[in-house]
Amino acid sequence: RFQSGVCAVLFHFAWATSGMSGGKEDKKEERRERKPKHHNVDPNTVPEKVVSYTYEVHTDKWVQSTGQVLLEASPFDEGSMRAAFCMIDPAKPEGAQKYVAKMSKNPKEDKSTYFLDVEMQALAKLFAEEFNKRKPPKTIDFNKASVIKCLERRGQPLLAVEPWMEGKFAKYSNNYGFVSYDDRNTPQAFSHFTYCHSGGKLLICDIQGVGDRYTDPQIHSRDGKGFGKGNLGYEGMLKFFQSHRCNSICKYLNLPAHQPKQAESKAPQRPGSSNKKNVEAPAKEEVVSSSSPRLDHENQVDLKLLGLSKVQFQYIATHFKACVQDVADRIGRRGLVTLCGQLGAEITIEEAGQIIKQLDKAEVGTVDLRQFLWWWCGIEEGS
Repeated sequence: RFQSGVCAVLFHFAWATSGMSGGKEDKKEERRERKPKHHNVDPNTVPEKVVSYTYEVHTDKWVQSTGQVLLEASPFDEGSMRAAFCMIDPAKPEGAQKYVAKMSKNPKEDKSTYFLDVEMQALAKLFAEEFNKRKPPKTIDFNKASVIKCLERRGQPLLAVEPWMEGKFAKYSNNYGFVSYDDRNTPQAFSHFTYCHSGGKLLICDIQGVGDRYTDPQIHSRDGKGFGKGNLGYEGMLKFFQSHRCNSICKYLNLPAHQPKQAESKAPQRPGSSNKKNVEAPAKEEVVSSSSPRLDHENQVDLKLLGLSKVQFQYIATHFKACVQDVADRIGRRGLVTLCGQLGAEITIEEAGQIIKQLDKAEVGTVDLRQFLWWWCGIEEGS
């Protein structure tokens, strides 16, 4: 049975981008710049000073540095929203100096958009790492993006920067259910995987790039909050599953089959447990956790990994302790049924027995708080 995992940083991103969840008219095609196979900066280009901002997703921190780059004077390509320039960073090793830098064509665009796009791509890269751990036929990756500020130009404009990708650029899907004629298995299976691995909270789509090296994804959140104007929320998830057909990689990963009829149900589904009504942590809409490491030392659980705030954890722990019937601080089948009901998830006594059998390594017929939390948050213990 597939064990889902909720990426701890999704709460931070959803909160950070909540002010940018615009209308559903944005299907993101306008953001695409096509990179020609061969393109270089004029060697006579004068170097210019820049500040570079790189995002470290594991620490949730932006790192700032200064340097010089060579940026071509005219864009080699344009979309309706951004112009794409070739850029050389001479400080990088030979063979890794070439970048594509994208500047908004709208001088009034909110500058935070650049940084939020980088954070979103970093989150997608984390999901790609989890996908690769399952040893699929083909591994994938997302470009590591960054932001630069041109110090010597009027207004000190920002540009989104990422390594240049040589080869044929392909768009495998968009954020509204489109699937390319190629209909490759890996991009489609990855999107399906992200939905399951996030416990149905997120779905990464708009997959494109060179081969299986991707860039500029879009993330849908179930509640429609955060992740920019391209986040179409539940509707975007529904559109994906209306066109998605599970393939051999979906089956290899043991992803629960999703067909259009199933996807039409708005009931939150925990991967592999579609008969449950609401297996979501009681997050309380106003409680949003940061992505900074949070450790509950008494129970030896990393709240960041679980995706829980301290308040959320205490809420669950209080209800768990109220269901404990022995001195070992463990609960059995009936206690688990009661606990899940209090947390908004109705399960049967039979389902409770199956869950305990799965979690109870000591085979004593009960589970402790730590084991329950791993299951509740959809993460395989020890991952």
